[in-house]
Amino acid sequence: MPHLHALPLAAVCALCACTAPSVAYQPRLYDTAPVAVIDAAPTAPLYGQVQLDGSGSYDPDGDPIVFTWRVHAAPEGSDLPANPFDRNGDRNASFTAFAPDVLGRYTVGLRVDDGQVQSESAYVVVDVVPDGTDPVADAGLDTAGLEGTSVCLSGAASFDPLGVPLTFSWILATRPGGSTLGTFDLSGADSAQACLVPDAPGLYTVGLVVDAGARTSAPDYVNVTVGSTNQPPVASPAVLNEESCSTVTLDGAASTDPDGDSLAFQWHILLRPAGSSTPLGTQAFDDPTAAAPSFYADVEGEYLVQLAVFDGEAWSEPAPLLIEALEKLTNAPPVVGHQGDIYFGEAPSPCTYSCPPKQALLDASSTFDPDGDPLTVSWQVVSGTGQLDSMQGTTAVIQLPGPAGSCTWGNANQSMTIVRVTATDCSGDVDVSEIVILYECSLGL
Repeated sequence: MPHLHALPLAAVCALCACTAPSVAYQPRLYDTAPVAVIDAAPTAPLYGQVQLDGSGSYDPDGDPIVFTWRVHAAPEGSDLPANPFDRNGDRNASFTAFAPDVLGRYTVGLRVDDGQVQSESAYVVVDVVPDGTDPVADAGLDTAGLEGTSVCLSGAASFDPLGVPLTFSWILATRPGGSTLGTFDLSGADSAQACLVPDAPGLYTVGLVVDAGARTSAPDYVNVTVGSTNQPPVASPAVLNEESCSTVTLDGAASTDPDGDSLAFQWHILLRPAGSSTPLGTQAFDDPTAAAPSFYADVEGEYLVQLAVFDGEAWSEPAPLLIEALEKLTNAPPVVGHQGDIYFGEAPSPCTYSCPPKQALLDASSTFDPDGDPLTVSWQVVSGTGQLDSMQGTTAVIQLPGPAGSCTWGNANQSMTIVRVTATDCSGDVDVSEIVILYECSLGL
């Protein structure tokens, strides 16, 4: 066998064709499944097409995907072929359509494939309905009840012509005056039966709307007439002061309510004597809605007054009260009563300083009128530098400045204030008294 001689390197490479092209290669460790997404209108007409959009589908790896549509379920009586998209679209396109052949609910599925892995199926439900086919709400017949007692309403007669299951929504549309109820007070407002407990008598109107998928019914209303269990109150007027000059004060405190409800008052003057200018109706009273109002009787004679009370639901029968006003021929003047004179004493340190200001309560609440006439009490500073917080009423507060101090042992600097209190009855008779307030400021007190 002859020996081979070594060849030059370039010749060897040419002989064996050792130069090879480079190849870029990135191995994939796993393949993520694509995701199917469907968009479609919830309803469609019978003589038209159900449009389907799968363009929202995607592959997380960015791989191209292939679409596969199918009718998953069709209504009873449908004769759709296995691939109804052949007539109206492409079952492997992102956009497709099919023509429904009967009314009812169709369920369409979509699956996408990236060549390696298939997605989970996505589904959409489409109701095929004739124009104007909506569910029908039926809130039931008008009914009646009593306040405080539960009243229940039934929407069980509501239906959908296509047999789609219904969802319910009740609302409280109107309520009577005095009621504070709202839709949130309806129990079972999202079910076939709803109940309410009326809190006042009168007419309540309740509405019902039903939904069948994306289709909504027109509202249907039911009226609930609620009767009252309230017992009306009883008015009982009286005269509080029969001999009080020309001002007559009335009292309705004896009025009652069988249910214990709080009462509102309404007073009227129905008749007045000849020559009287006292207004009829409510205008003569200082407050015709008060339990104890007053009015001015300007001449002698008979005044006919009426009281009615309201318990929040019902008025009482009006109760009349005949008042005979007589001229007062004699009068005893009022008598002022108060706490007496007042004394303050202070020892300043050092003695040249002023003493602190003082405050005193003036009390004339023991003032009275022997005839029981209504009184006015007034206050006035007649001497000194005190300041009153009020000029009228049975009590007042006076502010006193502090006097300057005295440096002589036992020799006080003084400030004196005199306050006059005056009581006046409705006949104009008065009584006057004075209160002396002495304030001493010195060493050695």
